[in-house]
Amino acid sequence: MINFDKIDKTCSNVYLIDETLCLSNTLEVINYNTASLSSAILNLKAYEKTWANLYSLFTVYSAQWIKTATNIQTFSAKWINTASTVNALSATWTKEYTLYYPKMLDVGYWNSLGSTNQNNTIISWLNLNFPASKVNSNQVISVVVYLNQIYNFSFNFNRSYYETCIPNGGGLSIGCGGCPKPFQGCNHHGGKAGVGPCTNLFDACSVQSHASAPAPVSCVGGGGRFLNIGLNRAASEKNVASVIRLKFAVNGNNWVITS
Repeated sequence: MINFDKIDKTCSNVYLIDETLCLSNTLEVINYNTASLSSAILNLKAYEKTWANLYSLFTVYSAQWIKTATNIQTFSAKWINTASTVNALSATWTKEYTLYYPKMLDVGYWNSLGSTNQNNTIISWLNLNFPASKVNSNQVISVVVYLNQIYNFSFNFNRSYYETCIPNGGGLSIGCGGCPKPFQGCNHHGGKAGVGPCTNLFDACSVQSHASAPAPVSCVGGGGRFLNIGLNRAASEKNVASVIRLKFAVNGNNWVITS
């Protein structure tokens, strides 16, 4: 709103001309009123561009503002219900909860940092992933950090075995029985040489048979040797050395260590 300077706040910016005054006495009043109105017009022109811009802005965005006002009227009940839910459950949301630092740290490295740098390491991670500005004021959280250590060890294995190289089994045995009577022709007997059938020359001979006799045979082992198996290997193992829990709280827009 444009305010004009007034002599009397309850009156207008001009003086009324007393109808009983002579014309010559009203010239000063007319001149004052003319100057006062001219000054007011100039002052109004100084705000003309501002009012024109405001009017143009209103004509451009009025449809959207009306739509926004309609949406507010339409969805206000749901927003109020959401706000009521937040208000009812906010005390639960501010309860302490636990986060787990995603990287295992070497216990020697962690101890070398000192308490200040240890806290700053976790705070930097919190600021990156859980900005304090987006967490409820005075929220307390616990951060669990796993610390590991490298354990070096060696593995030794030595075994030996003597191989005698003796064949398995009991060998074998061989033997032979009586031989059959051989045949040789042609023999004529009984005074009939050259006459009659031809017979075996050895028919008149006697044959002595012998029973079979086994003869055992076996192999003798030789060239036995020792078989040696040996293994020496160095290795290392990573295991959990310690688990620590640190507590932090939101103080303004910052995470701070707390007990």
